[in-house]
Amino acid sequence: MESLKLQLKKLKDNYDVMVSFPKIQEEIQIEMGKIGDDILKKEKELKLKTTSELLSKTLLEKVESL
Repeated sequence: MESLKLQLKKLKDNYDVMVSFPKIQEEIQIEMGKIGDDILKKEKELKLKTTSELLSKTLLEKVESL
C-alpha cells in the first residue's frame, strides 16, 4: 500500500510539473514578444536619430558652402 501511495505521489508531482510547463512556455513567449517589441522600438529610434543627424550635417555643410 505504501508503495502505491509513493507511486501516486510521484505521478501527482509529475502531473503538476507537466501542467505548469505550458504556462512557463507561454510566459517565456510573452517575454520574448516584449523583447522583440523593444528591439524594434530601439531600431526605429536609432534610425530616426541617424536620419536626423545626417540631415543636420547635410544642412550645415550646405550653409557653410554658401
